[in-house]
Amino acid sequence: MIKNEKKNWNSNTQNYAYKTFHINYNGKLSHTIKLLLKSLKKKYFYHAVDDILYLLNLNLKEREELLSFIISPALSLQNNFSIDFLELWISDIYINEVSKSNKFLSGKNQNFSYITIKFLYRAKLSSYKKKLLW
Repeated sequence: MIKNEKKNWNSNTQNYAYKTFHINYNGKLSHTIKLLLKSLKKKYFYHAVDDILYLLNLNLKEREELLSFIISPALSLQNNFSIDFLELWISDIYINEVSKSNKFLSGKNQNFSYITIKFLYRAKLSSYKKKLLW
């Protein structure tokens, strides 16, 4: 689910905007994934990907999950809005874990994690030229 929060700033004649992505993850996030996600706040997109790939020795499954959390929304922004990855920042990341128990099935708990990632990007002015009617 994408929440469009377009806040334009005029700083050095550059327009900035936010996009918020909500990710539903079936399962419980490990402690290292939570810490790493929280450490990615206020970082460039490429620095966040480098941190995931090279900084920590994560197992392969955790690394792929983290990369999918970060890269999938960035690809969506790039495809839909022609955002350059060099002008993309991770503004905020929120993690909400919910545990639901089924009282009919004893001992069965379902764990869900809701991850909210807020991206900041430099909005480009459209290069659409108006056609003359005559």
